[in-house]
Parts: sequence; structure tokens; C-alpha cells
Amino acid sequence: MVNLSMCYWVLVRGAGGVGKSITAWVLSQAIGGEYISIDKIVEMLAPEGCCLSPKMLASIACQKAASRAKETLALGTPVVIDWHFADPQALEAIKGELSGFQSFAFCLHAPLNTCLVRDAARERPVGEENIREIHARVSDLPYGIPVSTEGRTPDEITSEMHEQICRDIAAETLSFS
Repeated sequence: MVNLSMCYWVLVRGAGGVGKSITAWVLSQAIGGEYISIDKIVEMLAPEGCCLSPKMLASIACQKAASRAKETLALGTPVVIDWHFADPQALEAIKGELSGFQSFAFCLHAPLNTCLVRDAARERPVGEENIREIHARVSDLPYGIPVSTEGRTPDEITSEMHEQICRDIAAETLSFS
């Protein structure tokens, strides 16, 4: 029998270079969940020279992520979804697709300069212009519990997020008693 209390999903959003992917992956391991990276889905869908627009790619990737998340949640396994979610339509779409399950959302943040430095150090940088744009758009779309990543390790950030999830689940369980 599936443990319905474990059927929840976590959205980890924020600007590029803020530490979303590593934090989301570490969190998925901590909760025994599945990690879904929308960026990775976009990469699989969009080989070099792909003719789909970025908005169309994002829409298809969000649909695929939601479909995979539903399958996993139906088995009683939590899911952690990682992406910037700077577009309100994409955010609303995935929330709508997964509305039958308990959810938690975290918005990771760090100063723009920190995100730029981290991005420049990547094997495949997103680029300064993109980081600036996404940083501004994420900042303009307040959704999720804000969590600072500045000067913190992924384990410290994950611990804070995991504690919040546990508190919220405990509070909800007590309200049904």
C-alpha cells in the first residue's frame, strides 16, 4: 500500500548560478525522492540546431517533468523538481498538473554577482546576459519560501529545506488528528 503522506513534490527555483541543481539533488537524496531537472529535459529535447523556440522547449519539458512526477508520486515517492521557473505560465502549468499532491516550494537566492561568478566557473556557462535576465525575472516573481544560498553549503541549505518540509508535514498531520 502506498504511503500517501509521502506523496509530495518540492519545487526548487531560482536564478542560474544560485545553486539550485546541486541543492535539489541533495534534497532528493535526503528525502528518498526522485530528482527531476527541467534543464536536463530541455537538453535532451534540444540538440544543437533544434528548431523549437525556447518557450516551446520549456513548455514541453515542463509537461514531461509533470508526467514523470505524477508517475513517481503515484508510487508514493516524493519528487524534487529543479528549474528557474521565471515564467509565471510555466510555474502555473506545473502547479496545475501536480495540484492533486501536497507541494512545497523554495526560491533560492544569492546576489547577482555571486550567480555570475558561479556561472562563469561552470563547464558550460549560461552566460552573463542570461543570468542577469533570469535573476531579474525570478526576483520579480515571488513564489516559494525564500532561502539564501550565499556562503552556505548545499548540505546546510538542504537541511533548512528538509526541516521546513518536516515541520509542515507534522503540522498538517496534527490538524487532521
